[in-house]
Amino acid sequence: MPKLKIGFIGAGAICKVDHIPGIKALPEQVLGAALYDLSPQAADKVRRELLPEAKVYDSLECFLSAGLDAAIISTPNHTHHALTLACLNAGLYVLVEKPMASTLEEADTMIATARQNNRVLQKEHQPSERRSPASIDRPRSCRLRN
Repeated sequence: MPKLKIGFIGAGAICKVDHIPGIKALPEQVLGAALYDLSPQAADKVRRELLPEAKVYDSLECFLSAGLDAAIISTPNHTHHALTLACLNAGLYVLVEKPMASTLEEADTMIATARQNNRVLQKEHQPSERRSPASIDRPRSCRLRN
């Protein structure tokens, strides 16, 4: 079975300490294939330090046409809506950091767009015990459904 190709939008702390390590814990199933950030330098730094196999894209349009299966969005909250819609409309499955949207109307639009495109939209939930020593080495995964 081919590996799922995952792209990361946002090269900040959550991407570095949570999402990339989670993907790297599943090397037989997924590949961290792409990074996009408004700061290409920040994305390139993350690539060099954590994800050397990934390509860095300097535009959202190029990222969306990179042949990915899914995107993980960990950007400032006010950007979640537009980025999620762009990813879903490009045919990607999406995991978006919390809060999912700034308003109920934005969240409803995101859900409707996921349904229209037959894609899974998941909001990240970080349980309070996530950073406990007992959970650090435990890989987390989600199953992407067609």
